Amino acid sequence: MSSDNQYKEMTTVDISIILPVGDESRNILAEVVKVYAERLDASAHSWEMLLVPSTRAQVSASQEAELRQNPKVRICPPAKGWGAAVTAGLRASSGELLCYTNWQRTSASALWEMLSLALRNPDVVLRANRRTRDTRVDRMGSLLYNLECRLLLQVPAWDINGTPKIFPRVFADLLDLEQAGGLLDAEFALACEQAGYPVIEIPIEASLHDGLSGAFGFWDALRMYVGVLKLRART
Repeated sequence: MSSDNQYKEMTTVDISIILPVGDESRNILAEVVKVYAERLDASAHSWEMLLVPSTRAQVSASQEAELRQNPKVRICPPAKGWGAAVTAGLRASSGELLCYTNWQRTSASALWEMLSLALRNPDVVLRANRRTRDTRVDRMGSLLYNLECRLLLQVPAWDINGTPKIFPRVFADLLDLEQAGGLLDAEFALACEQAGYPVIEIPIEASLHDGLSGAFGFWDALRMYVGVLKLRART
């Protein structure tokens, strides 16, 4: 995917949505973005969507052209890692209400449900608490990770990695996160706790779109567990 370096002075919009895009994009991404856009256009709010591809993401020229047809959809320069993609999107955004999410698991209805709640409650952070159909092993791994974060980081969360995450731009500490990889969400929760930002977890249904695989490898999980220890030591 080519970079879009045309960042001009923009007027503020109501909502900015950041979508990290990895190798899994292929053909389904454009359809998901289209459905998101249709749902957002049905609201009375101005919005923009920022796609931040992985440095390894392979998206065809025809798919990129399709994505660019909607002027509210912007393609940012590539970033390496989940956290780097999120922070790059946040820096490039112009919305008063900021949202980032894993588009693979977020339906348009779930996205809008949380956005509408955030618009009515502009002084809180909303974090999804996902109800998934993952395997028992995946659920156990997620539970252990969340327990580790609660114990070591002292954050009252049951789904650290749950997205969408939505917050107002005035919560400036959430614009200065540093983790480039999967630990960004733990850092996000810790920043909310340290800054005293009120957080509400919203239960949502979250399942993978057809044709996508959400497998999370053993070594990836181990890096996350060890990473929390390092994050705790740093703070």
